[in-house]
Amino acid sequence: MLSSSKISEKLEADYEALKQKSATLFATLDNNAERKKLGRGENMLSVGEPGDVIFLLDGFLKLSQGDREVRFYSEGDFVPTSGWAEDFTISSEFVSGYVSFSAKQFIAILSADAKLLASWLEILEEDRRINLQLCAAFVPDDANLNFEFRTYKSGDVCITEGEEASHVFEIVSGRVEATLNGEFLGEISQGEIFGEVGFLSGGKCAATVLAKGDCMTRVVDKEGFFRAMEVMPHFSMIVCKTMAQRVKILVEKLSCKDKSPD
Repeated sequence: MLSSSKISEKLEADYEALKQKSATLFATLDNNAERKKLGRGENMLSVGEPGDVIFLLDGFLKLSQGDREVRFYSEGDFVPTSGWAEDFTISSEFVSGYVSFSAKQFIAILSADAKLLASWLEILEEDRRINLQLCAAFVPDDANLNFEFRTYKSGDVCITEGEEASHVFEIVSGRVEATLNGEFLGEISQGEIFGEVGFLSGGKCAATVLAKGDCMTRVVDKEGFFRAMEVMPHFSMIVCKTMAQRVKILVEKLSCKDKSPD
């Protein structure tokens, strides 16, 4: 069992194939292995030395990041013990039996046999692919939104006043400036959006927006926009913050106009 989340049959098959390759390699290393036990609830990353190569003989380990379950390791798995951030744990759900090779010992074994080294590199690559597939399975719904990325050079027109407002733009990097009838309205920078006024009102673009230097935007259409508002809290906050800022600026301009002499 690789994960408690739903994964594809192909991923399960790839995982089983990896176990077979791992078992084959371990069979050639068995005489050099030191057998140990990991108690229930113990963290594999807290025992032994960083870089130790672990092969799980029996039992069940859970890889977690904080309170979030990532994946499982079970009988026949090589378990990596280096490269993890501090909030990762590999804990034993039961008393688990394993064998341990020090990094120095393992490197010496592989260095002496080109075939073993090739097998180990193949196992590492297969494990990397499986973890990437797991990541894809865990990717939240926002990754399936209809986002498009567009790049602009200085002076390029992003949107034009009066054209159909069919998209909302979020600035990933760089800055843009907005004008209305040739009059400068203001600058919009990284993390802010534009095009939302006409988009939300179902009308035309309310201003012309030009890139100031190299600029990248993330562009979302109507379907993607409303989906993003549902599943991406930070996107919703960007929209709300932008709208509030635009209203504030409008109020300030109207206030100044009212105070100006006739």
